[in-house]
Amino acid sequence: MRIIFTKDVARVGRRGEIKEVPDGYAMNFLISRGLAEKATPEKEARIKEEIFKRESEKEKDVQRMREVAVRFKKDPLTIPGQRNDKGALFSAIGPKDIARALSDNGVAIPPQWIHEKTHLKEAGLHEVTLFVHGQKAILALKIS
Repeated sequence: MRIIFTKDVARVGRRGEIKEVPDGYAMNFLISRGLAEKATPEKEARIKEEIFKRESEKEKDVQRMREVAVRFKKDPLTIPGQRNDKGALFSAIGPKDIARALSDNGVAIPPQWIHEKTHLKEAGLHEVTLFVHGQKAILALKIS
């Protein structure tokens, strides 16, 4: 029986995947528990359209991320911060602060794209990694 998974099932299929499985397994386990539904040509077309939309959104996100990285490569994004005599900041700069500074410069990206393991605690030039859908780019950042 041809089914469409509505939820991820370990070692069997992922949500949105169309797969052929034995009839008894489909009816007695997957469909009865709401893990899958019987595939029809209309449902398959809808799923394929959703997958196409998701892929095009991913491509747009990756392109936008690269544009941001190129824009701030030559002229780093500047974030003001209060610091002591040695250059250490009084408060660390994190992904939300970077996203807010980008937004103030006319570039809106979600903080989840900013892949920093630790918060930045020193003034100066930094490289921040943007990570979207398996792709990454480097953003130049200046904390003054």
